[in-house]
Amino acid sequence: MNNWLAIYWKETLIFLTPIVSWLLTKRHFEQKELEQKEIDINSSSSDVVSKNLNLYQKMIDDLEQRQESQLKRRDTEIEVLKAENASLKIQISHLQNQLDEIARQLAKYQNKHE
Repeated sequence: MNNWLAIYWKETLIFLTPIVSWLLTKRHFEQKELEQKEIDINSSSSDVVSKNLNLYQKMIDDLEQRQESQLKRRDTEIEVLKAENASLKIQISHLQNQLDEIARQLAKYQNKHE
């Protein structure tokens, strides 16, 4: 057997070299492919996180706009109520003056007819 290997070492080497090379490079490329898949997964995860953050930011912005809109609407309602309150106070004052005048006239009338 040793004789056979000594005689055919070139042929044996020619046959074994591609197999050994293929095994070594296959492992190397599998490792690179795994690393690339991991990078893709991390990138994909980052994209999902980024999209979720953008969605949450839009939700927060929308909520802020709604609150600002509600505050403006309430401020407007308060101003309208203040104006109405002032108008009603003026009406009450006028009615009070009219009532006082009617009470004086009634008192005069009663004094004349007593």
